[in-house]
Amino acid sequence: MPIKISGAGCCLVDQIYNGIDFDSSSTRKYLSQRANDGGLHPGRLVFSEQLEKFASSELSEIVQDIIGKGITPAFNVGGPSIVSLIHAAQLLSGIEAEINFFGIRGDDDAGEYLELKLKQTPVFLENLSTINGSTPSTIVLSDPNFNNGL
Repeated sequence: MPIKISGAGCCLVDQIYNGIDFDSSSTRKYLSQRANDGGLHPGRLVFSEQLEKFASSELSEIVQDIIGKGITPAFNVGGPSIVSLIHAAQLLSGIEAEINFFGIRGDDDAGEYLELKLKQTPVFLENLSTINGSTPSTIVLSDPNFNNGL
C-alpha cells in the first residue's frame, strides 16, 4: 500500500533581489520607524498594502526605487504547503508514495513559471487549478552585508 500525502494551500513565486543595501538612502526611507507602522523590517514579512500606505507609493515604484537599474530578480517556488510536499516527495523517492497538491495559480507569466517548475517535481498536480488573475508572489530583498553578513 503506497504512502499518501496531500497538501493544500498557497503556492507562490518568490522574486529574490540579491545585492540590496539596507543602509542606502533609497532603502532607508522605507525602513520601519516603530512597531507595526508598515515599513520594511529586515528579516520579517511586510504586506505590500501596509508598505504602500507607509510610503504613500505603489509597490512597483518602491521596489524600483530600492533595486535601481539593472537588477533582475531570481525566481523560486514558494509557499509552505507546496515546498514541504516537494521535500517529502524527494525524500520518498524510490518508495511507493503518492504526493498530491491542491491549489491554484494565476493565468499570468508567474503562474506559467510556477507550473513549469512544479511539473519538474514528483508531486502530482492534477488538482492545481488556474484562475483569472495574478499568481501570489513575494518580493525578497537580500542584503548580504546585513547584520555583518550573519
